[in-house]
Amino acid sequence: MSADCTFCAIVAGELPATVVREWDDTVAILPRGGCTEGHVLVIPRTHVADAGADPEVTARTMARAAELMAEHEDANIITSKGVHGTQTQFHLHVHVVPRVEGDGLALPWTGQSDWDRLVAERDALLAKFAVLADRIEDAGSTMGTYYVLDALNGGTECSLAEYIRARRGDDFPAGQAAEMDKA
Repeated sequence: MSADCTFCAIVAGELPATVVREWDDTVAILPRGGCTEGHVLVIPRTHVADAGADPEVTARTMARAAELMAEHEDANIITSKGVHGTQTQFHLHVHVVPRVEGDGLALPWTGQSDWDRLVAERDALLAKFAVLADRIEDAGSTMGTYYVLDALNGGTECSLAEYIRARRGDDFPAGQAAEMDKA
């Protein structure tokens, strides 16, 4: 037991916690501000700094976490080591995090929130391009439609006028090309 360890104090009964399960070697508690319904922490009764400090204690703690995980259809088991590994309490603890569709929990290594945002932005831009392509086609400019489609496929970085000149192989008068570039 470590004198300045919050989890050691919880295990010793010196600090309050909601205990959901106890074993001779570990205890499972509800974390403050759990990230999903049913989120628990499994903590060894022995002070061990992290999962790499004592493989035997870690294995027993993981076994208890696996027992709790078996009660859920979908879940994560998570533990961390060190500050750069996102560890904030330096007493081994294993998170059992039940998961459900749409729970909004993005784990640090998946970037789900950023990915979802990027996909939504891409989809919004593609929808705008599709509307633009429809408007160009409605205006009777087949070449403009091809330009937008090529742009969507990453095939052009030139202006519409330059694109039309290249595709037709003819030259527009300079003033007309400049007007098309403004549009």
